[in-house]
Amino acid sequence: MKIFVLGVFLAAFAAVCLAEVGMECTNQSQCAPEECCQIINNVVASKKRLVFPGFRQKINTSGTCQNYSQQGASCTSFATMNGYCGCADGLSCKTVRVSKAGTPIKHVLVRRKMAPGYRSFCLSN
Repeated sequence: MKIFVLGVFLAAFAAVCLAEVGMECTNQSQCAPEECCQIINNVVASKKRLVFPGFRQKINTSGTCQNYSQQGASCTSFATMNGYCGCADGLSCKTVRVSKAGTPIKHVLVRRKMAPGYRSFCLSN
């Protein structure tokens, strides 16, 4: 019986100490260091919502712990503005010209316009 109680205690202690991807959160401090609290709010920005005078958009105040994007992962420059986790520390989302095989070429764009043959990746600063 003592072993069972000890096992339950250790399992509960491990669950409390370790933040999990997908765990509900309301701020960054509730997630592990390599995770962020991803709170997504899909904002409707159109004049059509004025058709419904009483329409109020619900703002999310909680989200889930998610991993930051790692080196070479696909990204968008608007991810963090929309509540998604961006690139990990020391990385930033950069647009690069890609070859036909889809691998990044060293040339980094300075213009923001997207064009065929260009993709964005998490790359070191």
